[in-house]
Amino acid sequence: MTNLKTLRSRCKLICSTCYPDRDVLEAELYAHMLVPDLEYDMNFDRTMMICALNIVSGWVETSRSEGGSRSHGGISVSTDIEATKRNMRYWIRRYDFDATDFGLEESSIDNGSDCW
Repeated sequence: MTNLKTLRSRCKLICSTCYPDRDVLEAELYAHMLVPDLEYDMNFDRTMMICALNIVSGWVETSRSEGGSRSHGGISVSTDIEATKRNMRYWIRRYDFDATDFGLEESSIDNGSDCW
């Protein structure tokens, strides 16, 4: 299986109605220095999941800001955004990622005095 097909399947794993365009998939892969048409390598499993979460989280944000009244990026309007977010959280916990990196939780500063 190629990196492109693997990323497409990961997006559907997170959100079963997720059908991102090829250019979106390729751009995300190239951003993480993965060549779309090369065979998938399990050594890049975490990177592949980051790519998929980035794509799905971008769609969730777009849907929220535009009201979710129509299809965005090939993802069905019938998609339950809250269920998608719960599924994203599951994969984030499974891979031990930080949910703030994917826009699911707001980041906070414990000690702002170091920022001056």
